[in-house]
Amino acid sequence: MRSCLWRLFENMVKLFVNGFLLDIDEMELVKSFMPFGQVSTVKIVRDKKTRVYRGYGFHGVSDQDSTVDMINNLYGSALGDRNLR
Repeated sequence: MRSCLWRLFENMVKLFVNGFLLDIDEMELVKSFMPFGQVSTVKIVRDKKTRVYRGYGFHGVSDQDSTVDMINNLYGSALGDRNLR
């Protein structure tokens, strides 16, 4: 499996994802990840002062197998002009 951060929380896997476009929204991310499993939550991290997206975030997946599929299929793939890590 690729090197990335993920953790099991109460029946959901939370996955750290880096490399988002700074103007992407949650719905675009959900659409990108949905082919590989059910996305339960999405959180894009913003700068506290400027409220601008920081280029990374977290999403929750309902099962561990879907998480492995997402990592294997999306790690390094392009989303806009940036690669996901």
